[in-house]
Amino acid sequence: DLHSFPTRRSSDLYSSADVQTGRAGDYQVRDTAIHVTMSPSEALFKERCAYNLTQGFRPRVLVPEDFLVAATQLARNADLEERVAVQSIEGFVGTNIEEVAVFGKREIRSQLRNLLEVYNERIEMAEADVSLKIEIPENL
Repeated sequence: DLHSFPTRRSSDLYSSADVQTGRAGDYQVRDTAIHVTMSPSEALFKERCAYNLTQGFRPRVLVPEDFLVAATQLARNADLEERVAVQSIEGFVGTNIEEVAVFGKREIRSQLRNLLEVYNERIEMAEADVSLKIEIPENL
């Protein structure tokens, strides 16, 4: 259920907020620390992900598809390529929607609509700029 997925507040900015809030990453799900970034950096891997590993977390870095090669190289440079999962945001979200929908076309549309509705609800709750909301297509 998407409503039960951990919520970030708009005041929880960048990775410095992880330390202040006691979370291992932008999102923490059981023993997985999920870092979501539009622009991966060396510090993310050498500091945050390395620290996650010392604390028993499984770090996962999600980046836009266009930054996947760069993020993978940064993980390699930090000697963490085998210990940190690097994945595109698009691939992560798409795969998870298909899994939740048990790979059925009708259910995929339903789950995608649900994702967009929850996203829009969270924008209304946490953001001053409601133009970040996504218009939901009628065919969902």
